[in-house]
Amino acid sequence: MKKSELYQHLNVQLDLAVEAHQLLRGENGEEIPGVLMNEQKLEHAKVTIITVETDEGVKAIGKPKGQYITIDAPEIR
Repeated sequence: MKKSELYQHLNVQLDLAVEAHQLLRGENGEEIPGVLMNEQKLEHAKVTIITVETDEGVKAIGKPKGQYITIDAPEIR
């Protein structure tokens, strides 16, 4: 059973679009149709923007259409 199927079966929700994207992309080894990921590495942070563009992307990632921005800044933890 794939992780995404197990999560769905156990009704586990991933809060971050980045986590959902990485899970699905890792299982399939390819990009997710209708979902774009853009990463920018800055001096003190990494910014990841996930854009869900299509209904197929909504179904795959479990998030409504839109942009999801994650800022990972280890120095301020």
